[in-house]
Amino acid sequence: MRDFERRKRDAETVEVIDVDGSTPIRTESDAVKRLRILSHILYGLYALSWFTGGISGIVGLIIDYVKRSEAQGTMYASHATWRIRTFWGALIGSLISAPFLLIHIGYFFLFVIWVWTLYRVVRGWVSLFDRKPMYRSVLLRR
Repeated sequence: MRDFERRKRDAETVEVIDVDGSTPIRTESDAVKRLRILSHILYGLYALSWFTGGISGIVGLIIDYVKRSEAQGTMYASHATWRIRTFWGALIGSLISAPFLLIHIGYFFLFVIWVWTLYRVVRGWVSLFDRKPMYRSVLLRR
């Protein structure tokens, strides 16, 4: 576990020596900081998709696909994969539920999909705040 924590810390930080040269200070690299901020924005877009009819979710999906290559090798790649799978799972589930709206059971299916999507957005966002990858194996593969 300690090796995992060290790899995680080293993947996200660079070491800078203090002005007097005595204490190393750990700070995030600019690229990693941009990925972290972008991930927060993307989780916000996915959360807003319930209020925008899915438009902000589509925008988030496109940005995730475009920026995923920049995130390779960091924990933010796992968050991009998590968000992409959430979007496609919700869309496929909604499409499968649509015919069942005629017999009113589709509303129950849509509610279940809404709860599942809410769970995935909240769980992902909380993990991002804790600076944890969505899939443990992501950092162990390096």
